[in-house]
Amino acid sequence: MVYTNPTYGPLNITADFTLYDQGNNKTRIINVNNVLSQNLQDNSSAQVLYTDDDQVNENLNNPFNFTAPRDDFDLWVEFDTLSLTFWEGYIDDGSFTIIDGRMFTKANSCYNTEYEKDSPLIQCCNKFVPAPDVTQKYPRCNKFRSRVSVLNVNDNYSVFATFAMNLTLSKDNELAGIGIFQGPETSVITYGLNNKYYLFKKPNTTLDASYTLLNGDTKFFLTAYIYPPEVELITVGRFILRENQTLLDEGIPFTHQNNCIYFNEPIEESNQVTHSEFCCQKFENN
Repeated sequence: MVYTNPTYGPLNITADFTLYDQGNNKTRIINVNNVLSQNLQDNSSAQVLYTDDDQVNENLNNPFNFTAPRDDFDLWVEFDTLSLTFWEGYIDDGSFTIIDGRMFTKANSCYNTEYEKDSPLIQCCNKFVPAPDVTQKYPRCNKFRSRVSVLNVNDNYSVFATFAMNLTLSKDNELAGIGIFQGPETSVITYGLNNKYYLFKKPNTTLDASYTLLNGDTKFFLTAYIYPPEVELITVGRFILRENQTLLDEGIPFTHQNNCIYFNEPIEESNQVTHSEFCCQKFENN
């Protein structure tokens, strides 16, 4: 991985990332090694790497092992008092995926993205493992429904808030959705379709959302932040688009008999949990 930011320096940073996939990525352990950094203004090096949940490495000569708190994670680098995003993306099904959903393949092993103008981030995969084959071809799902409930653990799992969205996937891989958020008047929700975000400014209103999946094999992640109680990412749904099939997981397509994927996650420090379901409602040609 190579990150260059000419605005502050310019700065050059390179590092190797390794994902330890034990038991279908249940550990989420990531190793960051071979970090090289330089501020070309004064030849100084970065001092600190840290994650968005404050796991810290203050000696960049040593490997940095950390456990990602969720499917998505951010990694930051610090030069003196300047902090910059070094990585933003997902770990899922035992592999890295960049923030816009594009998947690394042998044909597309490197991607060049920009967090801001003239600040390229080059991400390359140099080791692949075979993805499970889909043993049965199945029509694409073209209508999805997501629903997430936030439950109060200390009140017999009463409902704090809910959010539901219906999504339609076109033949051109454009997603269009409409949803409704129901919860306390003091709460707001930000809904994420990969790296595109929509804000509900108040509950009990509807929201239109859209996202165009990029060409090739890609992943779609549906996430949400509800505040209060916490600015904590909630997984709402996900699917893989591989070889023009919609998959629950690698090698497993959505079917009439197996049409839902579920997520259960705690919201830290608020004594609440979330339950999300993401289901295919309709398939092409039926």
